[in-house]
Amino acid sequence: MRFFSLASAILFCSASALAATADGELHMKFTSPFANGEYVVHYSKLGTRTEGNIAGHPGTIALTKKDKPDMVYMLDASARTYSEMNVGEHAK
Repeated sequence: MRFFSLASAILFCSASALAATADGELHMKFTSPFANGEYVVHYSKLGTRTEGNIAGHPGTIALTKKDKPDMVYMLDASARTYSEMNVGEHAK
């Protein structure tokens, strides 16, 4: 699970760079020896929203705000929880 968290954090950082250009969507599919899945990144001038599923199971929804690009807010609807992660600290 740490692999997916790290990969997601890297994905969110690069997706937040796209938010400066225009509104849009980025669709991605991935395969690995561990699992297959897909992500959709919605980006706008306000930030990004990333939704995905791994091995057919809905994953968390990650939000980043343009005014706080190092913070990622992760929502887990099935568990009714959220968490905050400072990706700037994890990069160190």
